[in-house]
Amino acid sequence: PPLVQSCASFEDGCLQDWDLMCKVLLQDDGDEALEGDQKETLLKILIASLSVCSSGEPKRKGKGRQETKESATAVLVSHLPKLLMSLGTEVPKMTLLMRLVSQLEFQAVTSQHKKDMDTIVSEVCEAILKGQDTLLFTAACEALEALCSEDYCLRHMADPKIFLLQEKLCQHLEAAKTSFLKTGKLNLTQTLWIQRLVLVGNVTNVCSPESQPQALEAVLEMLRRSTLEGDETRLQTDAGCLLCHFACQSVCWL
Repeated sequence: PPLVQSCASFEDGCLQDWDLMCKVLLQDDGDEALEGDQKETLLKILIASLSVCSSGEPKRKGKGRQETKESATAVLVSHLPKLLMSLGTEVPKMTLLMRLVSQLEFQAVTSQHKKDMDTIVSEVCEAILKGQDTLLFTAACEALEALCSEDYCLRHMADPKIFLLQEKLCQHLEAAKTSFLKTGKLNLTQTLWIQRLVLVGNVTNVCSPESQPQALEAVLEMLRRSTLEGDETRLQTDAGCLLCHFACQSVCWL
């Protein structure tokens, strides 16, 4: 069977045929097409195998694990746009795809992957903005961290989309601030937007001069208003903790 043939020896622990595994995931027709839960299992195998490639020394001669991970990344990046389009409508599979992105070795990305990387970065940012599931946008933030943490040849391509993501999140923060100063409350949706902003702030400098420096001012104004003696405006505990966390993040980025 293709799945068995694509696997390396148990001693090595890494897949051999990443291209075949991606094609199996994309196959929707025919006797060999996988069911939904089978595709989730195969995605977990890909993630686990890629994780193994990133640690330890190879136990046999031949390609080292880092080299294996780089070659796997080159294949996976070329398939990920189609995988995201095919499987990304289902939250569990999209979450796994985000986890797969976070495991990639982006040093292996070349100019040939320009279009593929553009799609991947867009989908990661979109998952953070629109994902309603906590596990999904947490996984998407981990993918964003991987995209931001390495110096690779297409790293500059991610910046405009990340700046746009930060801008949209800060627009929601500004709307939440305006509402809070008028009503003295934050609703659940506004609190969730702040939570997304905090998660993104963990991996990117939202308040940098090049991005959204006014975000910290908005947060501090809400915190200051909430602590004024005699003012009926009070932040809920969870929202207050999130805003304090974001303020600390911003200082740490300085």
